[in-house]
Amino acid sequence: MQGLQNAGARGHPEETEATEAWGPRADRQLHTFFLWNCLARSGASQFHGHAQLMATRVPVPSQALLDAQSKAYAAQHPGRNYARDMLNAHREAGLLRACAGSQEDAEAFRRGAGEGRPRCWLAACLTPIKDMEVLVAVEAPTGAQVGQANVAAAGEGLTCPAFVRGLHSALRAIIDTFGMNSFNVGILRLPTKSNAPHSLEDLPHSMLLARVVSRGHSSKVASDYGCLEVLGGASIGNTDPFRVIDAVDQQLGHYSIPLAAVVPI
Repeated sequence: MQGLQNAGARGHPEETEATEAWGPRADRQLHTFFLWNCLARSGASQFHGHAQLMATRVPVPSQALLDAQSKAYAAQHPGRNYARDMLNAHREAGLLRACAGSQEDAEAFRRGAGEGRPRCWLAACLTPIKDMEVLVAVEAPTGAQVGQANVAAAGEGLTCPAFVRGLHSALRAIIDTFGMNSFNVGILRLPTKSNAPHSLEDLPHSMLLARVVSRGHSSKVASDYGCLEVLGGASIGNTDPFRVIDAVDQQLGHYSIPLAAVVPI
């Protein structure tokens, strides 16, 4: 928690720095998944702030499903991309935002001079898996760029300033605006030297995607995970996504990029 609270000043949370440092050394056959359960209500076994990195021989089910959906979508709609169209659907609904990693970069985008600078997409999810879900996405770096300091528009993976700013803003919106102190964060498609795309043309299929959901307040005794979720495989989002995106707007502030100033997804 402290790392993301300090992200506005330092730009790089300790958790994402450590994962980024480890990731490129991962075995070529491993699939990585970053997960953060905050407080017991979210499933955390310890009260102190901590995150974990899974490395498995096969992708976690949510990643496998996303990959399968992306391939099926591309087959049914040649020339289209699932991830981009998903973000564009949120854009049409008024639930998509973009941010830069620094106020200087944000100002450059506003002047029409943002080409080559990383930016992050935030969407208040239309179909939340849990309450207040926010999708945070950046394009993953190519294999040759993983670990380098200057990656331009491809971003820098977990330590990309725009991604850090976007994730920080999503979490602070849940905590500060809605008063919730328990949440889950899962980050899919962690870029490593072994799994990164080989060219910029591959980037739309390799977005670094974080999913953030609220798990309520730690003072609540009742669980938000019942029969509907366990046996029904469904969930209900209690909070209007337009309220969620308004809260994100408050947190982005001067780091926000007008969508009109960003090259279409």
